[in-house]
Amino acid sequence: MTDTQTTLFSLKHAMDTFITERDWYQFHNPKIDSMGSVVETSELLALFLFSKPGAGGQDVLLAKRESVEDELSDVLMWVLTFSTSAKIDLTRAVCFRLTTATEVGDQEMMMSYLICLVSTVGSRNRTVEAAAMNLSCKAAALMNLFFVEASDDTGHQLLQEKRIEMEGLLADVLVALMQFAEQASIDISTAFVRKIEKNKKKYPIEKSKGKSTKYTDL
Repeated sequence: MTDTQTTLFSLKHAMDTFITERDWYQFHNPKIDSMGSVVETSELLALFLFSKPGAGGQDVLLAKRESVEDELSDVLMWVLTFSTSAKIDLTRAVCFRLTTATEVGDQEMMMSYLICLVSTVGSRNRTVEAAAMNLSCKAAALMNLFFVEASDDTGHQLLQEKRIEMEGLLADVLVALMQFAEQASIDISTAFVRKIEKNKKKYPIEKSKGKSTKYTDL
């Protein structure tokens, strides 16, 4: 599976299946999913914390590419989970954000098309390190919506009140994620599939179903 062969729908379906099989949606809500996105972007950013001055993160990418791909995949997993649990159409949200309300109909957008759109708004001169920082900032902006606005503990009320704004902020995270993937020459679909297979081994259904316990404590 590669970006040129993959739709957002297929990735969402894979993530939805993984969560449903383990009965984990009970632990998800908009607020939690925004927090999870920030946690994972922070873990990605942490890999670049001691990048050599002037390297722009390329030294880290060279030495720790699989770890970088795994952390980026974790961010994507939270974005996909957020969109599914909150019933957000990512295709529409991204196209609206990037092209000012372009009509995209009901057809699911190919990942390659998303990358094409991203390249029109991204900077090809941006370093990998800067792209990681940008992704972290976008995720924080989404979480900040739950911090500054009065809402219930789950964020469902805020979702109803500010759905368009929330969809736009989630789209920003996905666009920043794809910008990072492009800058780092990462095939995110391939990385995602590899990481979800790793997670299946860490969280076997028979041990993890209905539990929010970390795999080290199962």
